[in-house]
Amino acid sequence: MIKTKFETASDAFNYFFPKIMWDGVKFDNTMALFNIGFYIEKPMWNHILAEHRNGTMNMQRLNGNGTYQVILM
Repeated sequence: MIKTKFETASDAFNYFFPKIMWDGVKFDNTMALFNIGFYIEKPMWNHILAEHRNGTMNMQRLNGNGTYQVILM
């Protein structure tokens, strides 16, 4: 069962990262999950804290359609 409610973008990223690595599909030189819905209670807290990643990441909602992407900065 997929969890659908997270407090912050970092919580969502940390939950979905292993699922993407194991169950994701190859897409445009990366791995992705499609048709996964979830809710972020504090969307303004979009900075992703992941010690295993280098660089700054933010999660951004695309076009208000409920699609999220992780942006590496």
